[in-house]
Amino acid sequence: MTHDRRGQQLRVWGAAREHELIDAIRAGDEAAYTEVYQALFDPLCDFAFHLVRARDLAQDVVQDVFGRLWRRRAIWVVHDTIAACLHRAVRNRSRDLLRRERRKHQSPTKSMRMARTPTPADELEASDLWDALSDLLGSLSPRGRDVFLLHFQSDLTYEQIGTHFGIARNTVRVNLIESRRRLLRGLIRRGILEAS
Repeated sequence: MTHDRRGQQLRVWGAAREHELIDAIRAGDEAAYTEVYQALFDPLCDFAFHLVRARDLAQDVVQDVFGRLWRRRAIWVVHDTIAACLHRAVRNRSRDLLRRERRKHQSPTKSMRMARTPTPADELEASDLWDALSDLLGSLSPRGRDVFLLHFQSDLTYEQIGTHFGIARNTVRVNLIESRRRLLRGLIRRGILEAS
Protein backbone atom coordinates (compact mmCIF):
# COMPACT_ATOMS: atom_id res chain seq x y z
CA MET A 1 0.00 0.00 0.00
CA THR A 2 1.09 3.57 -0.64
CA HIS A 3 0.73 6.25 2.01
CA ASP A 4 0.60 10.01 1.76
CA ARG A 5 2.86 12.26 3.82
CA ARG A 6 0.61 12.01 6.88
CA GLY A 7 0.67 8.22 6.75
CA GLN A 8 -2.86 7.80 5.44
CA GLN A 9 -3.36 4.77 3.26
CA LEU A 10 -4.15 5.29 -0.42
CA ARG A 11 -5.90 2.63 -2.43
CA VAL A 12 -3.47 0.94 -4.76
CA TRP A 13 -4.39 -1.61 -7.37
CA GLY A 14 -2.28 -4.66 -8.11
CA ALA A 15 0.29 -4.28 -10.89
CA ALA A 16 -1.87 -6.03 -13.48
CA ARG A 17 -4.91 -3.91 -12.66
CA GLU A 18 -2.80 -0.72 -12.73
CA HIS A 19 -1.63 -1.56 -16.26
CA GLU A 20 -5.22 -2.29 -17.32
CA LEU A 21 -6.43 1.02 -15.91
CA ILE A 22 -3.60 3.01 -17.50
CA ASP A 23 -4.14 1.40 -20.91
CA ALA A 24 -7.91 1.83 -20.65
CA ILE A 25 -7.63 5.52 -19.69
CA ARG A 26 -5.17 6.13 -22.54
CA ALA A 27 -7.76 4.56 -24.87
CA GLY A 28 -10.49 6.88 -23.55
CA ASP A 29 -12.33 4.47 -21.25
CA GLU A 30 -14.44 6.70 -18.99
CA ALA A 31 -15.25 3.85 -16.57
CA ALA A 32 -11.54 3.30 -15.84
CA TYR A 33 -11.04 7.04 -15.40
CA THR A 34 -14.02 7.20 -13.03
CA GLU A 35 -12.66 4.27 -10.99
CA VAL A 36 -9.35 6.09 -10.47
CA TYR A 37 -11.12 9.40 -9.81
CA GLN A 38 -13.44 7.93 -7.18
CA ALA A 39 -10.68 6.01 -5.44
CA LEU A 40 -8.17 8.85 -5.24
CA PHE A 41 -10.08 12.15 -5.27
CA ASP A 42 -10.57 12.47 -1.48
CA PRO A 43 -7.06 11.37 -0.44
CA LEU A 44 -5.55 13.73 -3.05
CA CYS A 45 -7.75 16.60 -1.78
CA ASP A 46 -6.49 15.94 1.76
CA PHE A 47 -2.91 15.99 0.50
CA ALA A 48 -3.46 19.22 -1.47
CA PHE A 49 -5.16 20.84 1.53
CA HIS A 50 -1.97 20.43 3.58
CA LEU A 51 -0.08 22.27 0.86
CA VAL A 52 -2.47 25.11 -0.04
CA ARG A 53 -4.32 25.38 3.32
CA ALA A 54 -7.74 25.99 1.78
CA ARG A 55 -10.30 23.26 1.10
CA ASP A 56 -11.78 24.88 -2.03
CA LEU A 57 -8.33 25.51 -3.52
CA ALA A 58 -7.31 21.93 -2.75
CA GLN A 59 -10.36 20.61 -4.58
CA ASP A 60 -9.64 22.94 -7.52
CA VAL A 61 -6.07 21.62 -7.68
CA VAL A 62 -7.20 17.99 -7.72
CA GLN A 63 -9.96 18.72 -10.27
CA ASP A 64 -7.37 20.43 -12.46
CA VAL A 65 -5.01 17.45 -12.20
CA PHE A 66 -7.76 15.01 -13.17
CA GLY A 67 -8.89 17.31 -15.99
CA ARG A 68 -5.35 17.51 -17.37
CA LEU A 69 -5.03 13.74 -17.07
CA TRP A 70 -8.14 13.24 -19.17
CA ARG A 71 -7.17 15.82 -21.79
CA ARG A 72 -3.66 14.36 -22.11
CA ARG A 73 -4.58 10.73 -21.53
CA ALA A 74 -3.00 9.48 -24.77
CA ILE A 75 0.44 10.62 -23.58
CA TRP A 76 0.03 9.76 -19.89
CA VAL A 77 3.12 8.01 -18.52
CA VAL A 78 3.12 6.34 -15.11
CA HIS A 79 6.56 5.37 -13.81
CA ASP A 80 5.53 3.84 -10.50
CA THR A 81 1.88 3.69 -9.39
CA ILE A 82 -1.18 5.67 -10.39
CA ALA A 83 -1.49 7.04 -6.85
CA ALA A 84 2.15 8.15 -6.74
CA CYS A 85 1.88 9.73 -10.20
CA LEU A 86 -1.22 11.71 -9.26
CA HIS A 87 0.29 12.64 -5.89
CA ARG A 88 3.26 14.16 -7.71
CA ALA A 89 0.97 16.02 -10.10
CA VAL A 90 -1.09 17.43 -7.21
CA ARG A 91 2.08 18.49 -5.37
CA ASN A 92 3.45 20.22 -8.48
CA ARG A 93 0.13 21.91 -9.28
CA SER A 94 -0.16 23.10 -5.67
CA ARG A 95 3.35 24.54 -5.80
CA ASP A 96 2.55 26.32 -9.07
CA LEU A 97 -0.57 27.82 -7.51
CA LEU A 98 1.35 29.00 -4.44
CA ARG A 99 4.10 30.50 -6.63
CA ARG A 100 1.49 32.42 -8.62
CA GLU A 101 -0.07 33.72 -5.41
CA ARG A 102 3.33 34.91 -4.17
CA ARG A 103 3.94 36.74 -7.46
CA LYS A 104 0.67 38.61 -7.05
CA HIS A 105 2.01 40.11 -3.83
CA GLN A 106 5.44 41.11 -5.16
CA SER A 107 6.49 44.70 -5.68
CA PRO A 108 5.57 46.17 -9.09
CA THR A 109 9.21 46.60 -10.16
CA LYS A 110 10.04 42.98 -9.39
CA SER A 111 6.98 41.67 -11.23
CA MET A 112 7.80 43.88 -14.25
CA ARG A 113 11.16 42.08 -14.54
CA MET A 114 9.39 38.72 -14.66
CA ALA A 115 8.17 37.19 -17.91
CA ARG A 116 4.81 38.40 -19.18
CA THR A 117 1.71 36.53 -18.13
CA PRO A 118 0.32 34.34 -20.91
CA THR A 119 -2.72 35.79 -22.62
CA PRO A 120 -5.86 33.72 -23.22
CA ALA A 121 -4.73 33.43 -26.86
CA ASP A 122 -1.37 32.01 -25.70
CA GLU A 123 -3.13 29.51 -23.45
CA LEU A 124 -5.51 28.50 -26.25
CA GLU A 125 -2.59 28.00 -28.64
CA ALA A 126 -0.75 25.89 -26.06
CA SER A 127 -3.93 23.89 -25.44
CA ASP A 128 -4.37 23.30 -29.18
CA LEU A 129 -0.76 22.17 -29.42
CA TRP A 130 -1.17 19.73 -26.51
CA ASP A 131 -4.43 18.37 -27.93
CA ALA A 132 -2.80 17.84 -31.32
CA LEU A 133 0.30 16.26 -29.77
CA SER A 134 -1.88 14.00 -27.66
CA ASP A 135 -3.72 12.77 -30.76
CA LEU A 136 -0.53 12.38 -32.77
CA LEU A 137 1.28 10.51 -30.00
CA GLY A 138 -1.63 8.10 -29.93
CA SER A 139 -0.99 7.38 -33.61
CA LEU A 140 2.65 6.37 -33.04
CA SER A 141 3.60 2.76 -32.47
CA PRO A 142 3.53 1.84 -28.77
CA ARG A 143 7.34 1.54 -28.71
CA GLY A 144 7.82 4.81 -30.58
CA ARG A 145 5.45 6.64 -28.22
CA ASP A 146 7.07 5.19 -25.11
CA VAL A 147 10.61 5.98 -26.31
CA PHE A 148 9.57 9.53 -27.21
CA LEU A 149 7.88 10.14 -23.84
CA LEU A 150 10.70 8.61 -21.82
CA HIS A 151 13.19 10.86 -23.56
CA PHE A 152 11.28 14.15 -23.68
CA GLN A 153 8.94 13.90 -20.71
CA SER A 154 11.04 11.85 -18.29
CA ASP A 155 14.38 13.18 -19.56
CA LEU A 156 16.00 9.75 -19.88
CA THR A 157 19.13 9.33 -22.00
CA TYR A 158 19.34 7.05 -25.04
CA GLU A 159 21.32 4.59 -22.92
CA GLN A 160 18.75 4.54 -20.12
CA ILE A 161 15.90 4.01 -22.58
CA GLY A 162 17.87 1.29 -24.36
CA THR A 163 18.46 -0.50 -21.07
CA HIS A 164 14.78 -0.15 -20.14
CA PHE A 165 13.62 -1.78 -23.40
CA GLY A 166 16.62 -4.05 -23.96
CA ILE A 167 17.47 -2.37 -27.28
CA ALA A 168 20.59 -0.72 -28.67
CA ARG A 169 21.29 2.98 -28.17
CA ASN A 170 21.18 3.51 -31.93
CA THR A 171 17.74 1.88 -32.13
CA VAL A 172 16.52 4.40 -29.55
CA ARG A 173 18.01 7.23 -31.64
CA VAL A 174 16.32 5.97 -34.82
CA ASN A 175 12.97 5.60 -32.98
CA LEU A 176 13.24 9.19 -31.71
CA ILE A 177 14.11 10.59 -35.13
CA GLU A 178 11.17 8.79 -36.74
CA SER A 179 8.75 9.80 -33.95
CA ARG A 180 9.83 13.46 -34.16
CA ARG A 181 9.47 13.41 -37.94
CA ARG A 182 5.93 11.97 -37.72
CA LEU A 183 4.87 14.41 -35.01
CA LEU A 184 6.27 17.37 -36.92
CA ARG A 185 4.52 16.33 -40.15
CA GLY A 186 1.26 15.86 -38.23
CA LEU A 187 1.52 19.30 -36.59
CA ILE A 188 2.18 20.90 -39.98
CA ARG A 189 -0.78 19.06 -41.56
CA ARG A 190 -3.05 20.32 -38.76
CA GLY A 191 -1.83 23.90 -39.23
CA ILE A 192 -0.32 24.09 -35.74
CA LEU A 193 3.17 24.64 -37.16
CA GLU A 194 4.26 26.14 -40.45
CA ALA A 195 6.50 24.22 -42.84
CA SER A 196 9.94 25.77 -43.15
